[in-house]
Amino acid sequence: MIPDTLAGNAASGMKQGPAPVRPVIGLPMRIFHWALALSFTGAWLTAEADGLREVHTVLGYTMAGLLAFRLVYGLVGPKRARLSALHARAAGLPRWLRATWQTVKSLGRPGTPDAPRVNWSQGLGVATGAILAAMLALIAPLVLSGLATLDEWGGHRVAELTEELHEFSGSLLLGLVLSHLALLAVLSVLRRRNEAAPMITGRLPVGTRPRIH
Repeated sequence: MIPDTLAGNAASGMKQGPAPVRPVIGLPMRIFHWALALSFTGAWLTAEADGLREVHTVLGYTMAGLLAFRLVYGLVGPKRARLSALHARAAGLPRWLRATWQTVKSLGRPGTPDAPRVNWSQGLGVATGAILAAMLALIAPLVLSGLATLDEWGGHRVAELTEELHEFSGSLLLGLVLSHLALLAVLSVLRRRNEAAPMITGRLPVGTRPRIH
């Protein structure tokens, strides 16, 4: 017969609670993220619909307001939400590329391994930071070119140029968004966790390194 103490310990060991988590992304940043995602998606879907021109315009103004919020919050908000943190992460991409190139060049040299040890997870992480910074930088010309086209700043000829710039900026931003989603999917596989989940829950398991947002 198993002693009561051993049985109790075994039972308590089987009843493990959920893994401890910690907050990493605040509610303001999560609201900003999803509001911007929905605004851009709506603006893209209504871009060619003449009957939804007012909706498209309102969504453009919404994106402008969200950008203004992000810039202010990036100066006074928490450390991980600061623009300086995003810049530092994006600036790591050239360093990672140089380090990777040096690793690849070392192939075949005496005393070096045959297969280079490239930190692909780190590279994808800094690439995601660079894409996020590029997306923020692209919102301003996208919105301004849209307003210039709508109000025909500088006359009809200038409006034609701003319309082309608006369409190009929108297509480029869409490409960045799709690249961002693809990198998140790859990172989720490499790190064996859902990289998009913290933008919903705001939390990560204890001991997990958060990403800059």
